[in-house]
Amino acid sequence: MSRIQKTCAQCQTTFEITPADQAFYTKIAVPAPTLCPDCRMQRRMAFRNERNLYRRKCSATDKEIISMYHQDSPLEKVYSHEYWWSDKWDARDYGRDFDFTRPFFEQFTELMYQVPHPPLWNWEPENAEFNNCSYRMKDSYMNFGADLGENCHYTFTSGHNRDAADCEGVEYSEKIYEVTDGQKIFNCAFVQQCKNCTDTYLSFDCMDCQNCFGCVGLRHKQYYFFNEKLEPEEWKKRVSEILGSHQAMTEAKKRFEALKLTQPHRYAAISNSPDSTGNYIWNTKNARYCFDIRDSEDIAYTSYVAWKSKDTYDAYALGETELCYEILSGGFVYNTQFAQWPNYGPNNSQYTVFCVHGCNDLFGCVGLNKKQYCIFNKQYSKEEYEALRARIIEHMKQTGEYGEALPVAMSPVAYNESIAQDYFPLTKEEVVQRGWHWRDNLGGTFGKETMKPEQLPDRIQDVSDTITKEVLACTNCRKNYKIIVSELELLRKMNQPLPRQCPNCRHLARLAARNPRKLWHRQCMCSLAAHENHQEGAQCPKEFETSYAPDRPEKIFCETCYQKEVI
Repeated sequence: MSRIQKTCAQCQTTFEITPADQAFYTKIAVPAPTLCPDCRMQRRMAFRNERNLYRRKCSATDKEIISMYHQDSPLEKVYSHEYWWSDKWDARDYGRDFDFTRPFFEQFTELMYQVPHPPLWNWEPENAEFNNCSYRMKDSYMNFGADLGENCHYTFTSGHNRDAADCEGVEYSEKIYEVTDGQKIFNCAFVQQCKNCTDTYLSFDCMDCQNCFGCVGLRHKQYYFFNEKLEPEEWKKRVSEILGSHQAMTEAKKRFEALKLTQPHRYAAISNSPDSTGNYIWNTKNARYCFDIRDSEDIAYTSYVAWKSKDTYDAYALGETELCYEILSGGFVYNTQFAQWPNYGPNNSQYTVFCVHGCNDLFGCVGLNKKQYCIFNKQYSKEEYEALRARIIEHMKQTGEYGEALPVAMSPVAYNESIAQDYFPLTKEEVVQRGWHWRDNLGGTFGKETMKPEQLPDRIQDVSDTITKEVLACTNCRKNYKIIVSELELLRKMNQPLPRQCPNCRHLARLAARNPRKLWHRQCMCSLAAHENHQEGAQCPKEFETSYAPDRPEKIFCETCYQKEVI
């Protein structure tokens, strides 16, 4: 098969359907996509609201609940977590016949809005109700995409951590603050892409290091200060002058950013993953245009696979999937396409939302649990199901709907509530022009602060316990925020200054510090001596796909040149 060039139906850019893509689409019997990979990712993300949480009433019990769906959401009913999972209701009561005189998505929108939804995706919390897309969090607050953590606050896509705040993509770590993309980190703050580090601060791409400050690209080092070796007492003296002070740390960050530009950067964070392109990929085989992936095989155009997926395309936030396509937020699913929030099923299904636990053979269903052979939530025999499913698919092909994921206009959350706004930001005018939803008020207050930013103590040791009773104002967006008690305890324990920005702006700053989920074809920039793949003064000929855009100032090296200089 030859490569096929297509024009994206949304952004009009040209994209490619590779022979491997064509083989996959043939295997699962769906047509090739009409949108480019980025627009498909945007479409998926527009249905996932992680961080905007609201108080509302359970539609069944009138009990106050925390929900990712605003009271003004188009959803007619939102049940408490306990009620939604109970046997007190049956989603098949909302079943209906399919109308062949109308488009599929028009009818599916009506069903999706009418069937009750769960308020959050927060499994087995222990004193951790204000979390979403999370599992077994304890004594934790406002964590999203986080698992198995204790005393964690404002973390994102992180797991197995303890005593953590303002972290992203961190695992198996303890006593950490403002850490991004780290593993096995202890007592570290403001570090990124570090592993097996202890007592390290304001550092990037360091491994197996201790007592490092302001360092870049170090391995197996101790007592380094801005990549300079110091005696232990001198290191402690210099670091003590910075830690705990907002002003001193701000100045140190400027020096650190300048140092980063002098050091080579690896073209991608890919480890033990042959034939893979993207970033942050571990122990994976044949991943193409993928980001934040581990332990998987033969996947493409996918982000945030926590573990073990195979033959999966166009997905976000999942694990243990096979033969899946256009999946949002799920796991333990086989041969299912165009599904949102699947969990332990459905298998052998298409076009489902919140269908879970033991479901099989569903088409166009919402909110089912342990059901089989249903279409539009109506029960059929196996023979009836297969015949009707084939007729509906043929109808969808005639209307141009089959093979398309749910359109953004169907989303029960506003575009600016969803994570799509983080990765594909749009103005209100742009969103409305596309026929999508926008929410003017995302909650929170402005102008209610009891203490101005300039009134905050510079050093953490000068902060009194009463700070947790004050209302602060973000220096970036001006939104009000507070310091919670456990957050203050961690800052004191780690000798870190009070944050001057609200949690959401801090989150967006960490996202901005990570490379975008995009790829550019580039050539290695190395021209150094003693490299076997090129002569001194001559640019290395190796080319690669990288998430570093061509106009960025960093020095980007191929794997061989990077290892030669850094390790």
